[in-house]
Amino acid sequence: MKNKILFTLLLVLGSYTLKAEYNGWYIQFKITTNADSSILGWTYVAEAYFKKDSIHNSNYLIERFDVLDHQQRGTINFYHHLLTYRFKSFAGDDEKIYTMLAEDSIEVNEIKSIEVLKMHEFWYLQGVVSKHEISDTTWMQTPVLERITTGGELCTWDIFVHQKSEAIENLKATLSTIEKKYSNKIEALEDELNYAEGDHEKLEDEIEDLLEKKEDEMYEKIKKFKGNKVVIISFCSC
Repeated sequence: MKNKILFTLLLVLGSYTLKAEYNGWYIQFKITTNADSSILGWTYVAEAYFKKDSIHNSNYLIERFDVLDHQQRGTINFYHHLLTYRFKSFAGDDEKIYTMLAEDSIEVNEIKSIEVLKMHEFWYLQGVVSKHEISDTTWMQTPVLERITTGGELCTWDIFVHQKSEAIENLKATLSTIEKKYSNKIEALEDELNYAEGDHEKLEDEIEDLLEKKEDEMYEKIKKFKGNKVVIISFCSC
């Protein structure tokens, strides 16, 4: 459970050191096509995979953006919009997070050049996992009515509810049931571990396995929040 406690502390306190270590940028760029038309797009790049001092090198940008999506080479996937979502931390501080909207793509052989226009620094352990449209930006600015926090071994999810519904109440009850089911089993194993003699590895592995299963089961339920007026923010450690 020590890993879980540390994980929760990192989420709540927003460790500066961790953010610096897992840093990256949301990048807005302009594509000039071979037909001399212009396209504006956004992508995200982790610092470990991007040379910031090469942002004025169009050939480098084309090559980097081509491999970012880990899909078939020769196509650059990007988004047309970047949405800023603002929320309160557990400590009551104002925070913000970004999410990209309206996915698109272009063939590399159609590109004459790429120019970087803006770069917003943001770590990649935290992100918006709910899917949104431009039309959602209106209700996303309304007050948060409830914040639901749940998680497993590596990931924690904060669900910011902007409009309550029966579906959300049902899922809350389901998440609570899953939490209790796994917590009881884990606590029993931890008690056994405290009094066990010799090799503790088997019990520790069982606890780890239960935490992973809990996380997987919760995530399957969380995905069903789709279509409700909620913003789901994940924090996942590596």
